[in-house]
Amino acid sequence: ARTENGQLVFDLRNKGTLPFLEGHLHEVAERGGPGFTPFFSFSSDGQPFSVTDGGSTTAQHFRATVPVRNPENGHVAGQLSFTLDQGMAVSAGVQEDGASLPAGMSLVNGQSVSGVQAATLPQGIKNSLSSLLLMNRGFGNGMSAVNNGQVISQGVLADARVTHLAAAYASAVSGFELRLPAEGTPAQWQAGLSVTVTVQ
Repeated sequence: ARTENGQLVFDLRNKGTLPFLEGHLHEVAERGGPGFTPFFSFSSDGQPFSVTDGGSTTAQHFRATVPVRNPENGHVAGQLSFTLDQGMAVSAGVQEDGASLPAGMSLVNGQSVSGVQAATLPQGIKNSLSSLLLMNRGFGNGMSAVNNGQVISQGVLADARVTHLAAAYASAVSGFELRLPAEGTPAQWQAGLSVTVTVQ
């Protein structure tokens, strides 16, 4: 640890990347519409993440801090910083109503996950998204989970013209840094990361 402004700073980046939240449609949607678009709300102890880089928690890539508590007395004793990467992907089968979607797995950009760039999404998340798409029951009918490198609007999830639609979401946290007081450093610490998913 290094000392900075009376705090001990522990660089935990070597702990690697931890999968955070992953999910997929239970089964391939016959067509888009209400009930397929997820929105993610991140918090710690009921308080929103404090975003330090990336603008907001909807960004494909952002850095945030959350409070660290001393479990003995529940007091805030420091903070934990981390990077979160997230992506949402779709794959569609044969289109019957004239909608046009790229073949393979496309990333989706919109209100749920914004600022999406296929090139900068970590490969581990792309691999997870491919695997999760295959877990949509009924995946087939001309569908492919091979990443096509394209980004399309998340509006496809709500578009009733789009038929045979599979979808998935994956996120991961990495780049941890812990700050604790140099004096009276707690023997133990804990930090909470929560996410609530609302579908509309």
